[in-house]
Amino acid sequence: MEVQLSNLTATPSPAAPAAFPRKAPTTPLRVVFCTDSFDLGGTELNAVRTAERFDPAHVSLSVVAFRPEGELRARYDAAGIPVLGLPMANLYGAGALAQGARLAEYLRRERVDIVHCHDIYSNIFGAFWARIAGRRAVIVSRRWWHSARPRKLTLANRGAYRLAHHVLVNSEAVRRSVEREEGVTAKRITVIPNFVEEDAFATPSPAALTSLRQRLGVAGGPVIGIVARLAAVKDHATLLRAVRLLVPRWPGLRVAVVGSGPEREALGRLAAELGIANAVVFAGAHPNRPNLHHAFDVSVLCSKSEGFPNSVVEAMAAGRPVVATRVGGTPDAVLDEATGLLVPPSDPDALAGALGRLLAEPALAIRLGEQGRASARERFGESAVLGRLDALYNRLAHR
Repeated sequence: MEVQLSNLTATPSPAAPAAFPRKAPTTPLRVVFCTDSFDLGGTELNAVRTAERFDPAHVSLSVVAFRPEGELRARYDAAGIPVLGLPMANLYGAGALAQGARLAEYLRRERVDIVHCHDIYSNIFGAFWARIAGRRAVIVSRRWWHSARPRKLTLANRGAYRLAHHVLVNSEAVRRSVEREEGVTAKRITVIPNFVEEDAFATPSPAALTSLRQRLGVAGGPVIGIVARLAAVKDHATLLRAVRLLVPRWPGLRVAVVGSGPEREALGRLAAELGIANAVVFAGAHPNRPNLHHAFDVSVLCSKSEGFPNSVVEAMAAGRPVVATRVGGTPDAVLDEATGLLVPPSDPDALAGALGRLLAEPALAIRLGEQGRASARERFGESAVLGRLDALYNRLAHR
């Protein structure tokens, strides 16, 4: 099948981030983000990036968090966005009831127009109490493809879908899942993908690139990189098994594993068992500014499940060729053979084949990187994505 994208090979110069939308109404919309935590994660990053770009003349934003401390809290504080902490041990019992009443009173007092819940816990808690408070529009989110969460959480979240006025999803794959498996009608679902920041497109100077590679511990090359939490669902083990197949042909190969998580020790042991410990650098967690993918020759994401892959889109913004697994919302971001290469999940041979193909064919790697960069700007740039969110807010608030 031929894939067509308008202006596929264009690479416009990065522009400075701007608040949205351009025109403000007389009275700003009062919006509350409801989130579980301020920890560093895909959902949490997308929320704070969005919050930082609201035009205060158009949107008066505050944030409700169950765990109001975390790495991203400083960004909300720097943006002058008020935060209401509602710490609780669980979503039921006397403590939760008291915090729910507190939330409802806050929403009424602040005359909030829109309550936007970002994850499963805030869906369950926030949607119920926002409806108790009689808010005009309640949005819940589905930002995952499949989940291994307990059945009681899944059922409670299904109830949140029914309480909410609208369900926001971050990929077509997730939309299909919500419509087919959860019974939510199409007219109550809107697809708004995560966006990539403008500075992710900025090409670092040679000196800055050298410094970035040194910071990640991969001054040599060629470099394959992955930026993902070290969790079982990201399936780094398959990547390590693929690297064992590549090292004999590319003895200087280095693999940068960027991120932290519960699988760190097990992955270190596996690298040693496979005899590739010298090729693999566990770089730990790093801030996503600057875009870390600029340090790689090839970017990879080998997840078993994805709602929408932030890491892949950031790699595309950096102009890096991408190899990713054909799961969840990843094929919505990566167009196979046009902006990257897709392989089956948990298949080291297929993953090694795709990575080896890009290492052996520089012209192909360059073409996919350039086309991926143009696609990321066109489909996932700030103005395109945030304009869709603004349209949804206004449609719901002025029904």
